[in-house]
Amino acid sequence: MVNEENKGVKIVGGRPFEYYVDGLTQILGEKPAPKQQPALSALLEEEKLLFSKEIEVMYDVEQSDINAFVKRELSPNSYTVKEILGELYFTTTTK
Repeated sequence: MVNEENKGVKIVGGRPFEYYVDGLTQILGEKPAPKQQPALSALLEEEKLLFSKEIEVMYDVEQSDINAFVKRELSPNSYTVKEILGELYFTTTTK
C-alpha cells in the first residue's frame, strides 16, 4: 500500500484483518472508518438474490436465526424464500 507521497507499507502473505487496518492507518494517517452496512431490504433489492450464508456473514447472524432475522428485516410481501441443495435463498418479489 502506498500513499500520495509514495511512502508505503508492505504486508506479506495472508494476515489477520487487523494487520490491514494498521497498514491503512499508517498510510492514511488516521484509522479508516468502516462503510455503513446496508439494510437487508436495500441489499436484496440491489442483488435480487441472496443465499442464507451471505446474510449470515454480512449481518453476523447464526444459521438457526436466519428466518427470524429475515422476517424481522423484510416486509412479508417483498421476498420469497426457496431452497437449493439444502441452502435457503431469498429473492425479491418487487419488479
